[in-house]
Amino acid sequence: MSLGNRLIVFLFYLGFTIFPPSRLSEKFKKSILHEHYCNALTISFISICCFIIALFIWVIGLISFAKYSPQSLETETFILPSIIFVLLFGLILWLIHVIGSLFGKNIKIFFVSKLNQVGRMLSVSYFIHISFLLMILIAVLISVHSLNMSINPQKPAKGYMLYDDMGFVPKWVFTLGFYRVQLAAQSKWGVGNVSIEPISHESLKEALSNASFIFLAVHGYGSYGEEYAGHFRFYNETHDKVFFYGPDQIKSIGVGKNLKFVYLAACYGGSLEKEWSEVFNPAKIKSFNRISVYPEHIYWLWIKLPNILKYSI
Repeated sequence: MSLGNRLIVFLFYLGFTIFPPSRLSEKFKKSILHEHYCNALTISFISICCFIIALFIWVIGLISFAKYSPQSLETETFILPSIIFVLLFGLILWLIHVIGSLFGKNIKIFFVSKLNQVGRMLSVSYFIHISFLLMILIAVLISVHSLNMSINPQKPAKGYMLYDDMGFVPKWVFTLGFYRVQLAAQSKWGVGNVSIEPISHESLKEALSNASFIFLAVHGYGSYGEEYAGHFRFYNETHDKVFFYGPDQIKSIGVGKNLKFVYLAACYGGSLEKEWSEVFNPAKIKSFNRISVYPEHIYWLWIKLPNILKYSI
């Protein structure tokens, strides 16, 4: 296989199979490139299925353990190995064909070849492949838009998302998660009325004094000892230190009269639900008297909180 054909095949395995099977010429269908084109689409289909299965294991596994067996969540060993195994299967399958293409070889794996021969499998693989690429593109565009919306917010703002980035999580992860809430806040209060920023004593004080809505993307006490039960913690990179805040610390800061709703994401923050409710009164608070997990925070951010913001605040 010529160097030019190897480059084309390599691009196929990178996802550039953008021409539909029905539009391929007869000449192309008789060439070695067509075999690689079919393999690339089938491997893309298998890899996407692996990703969906891993995502399903992650969501269902975490929610099940958090709600029905929270004490075993940290010691349970099957979720992460299962996800790694499923993702590695798709990755290794892809790497085998990529390396083969670079050496001008057409690697024939039994079940991949069989899938290529199944009826409309190629058309189905193409549809799923293109749909997945479009989803990635949409996610990128939403991430860029959410970041752009978070630039130069009005201060003080009416809504705050204060997050613990643990010193390494990029801001776009949080702006993407908060995207639908940003849109709801913009519709309700106008542009720039949501501040998304790392949590610190200063940002927390500003939010408590002025906000109508606060989302605290923070952690619970974890392994730091029962004396911190019900508190939330965050890492401050400037001081290289972990800070803990409970109802007493929030009470000493003071809560403004405009506050209507607080979402406390910390694990076991709800173990002091009565104390939190008294501190934030009359604002409503959502907390968790158990381990809280990312899938349910995503559900609240994208489904429930925009409606709460629109109709209840």
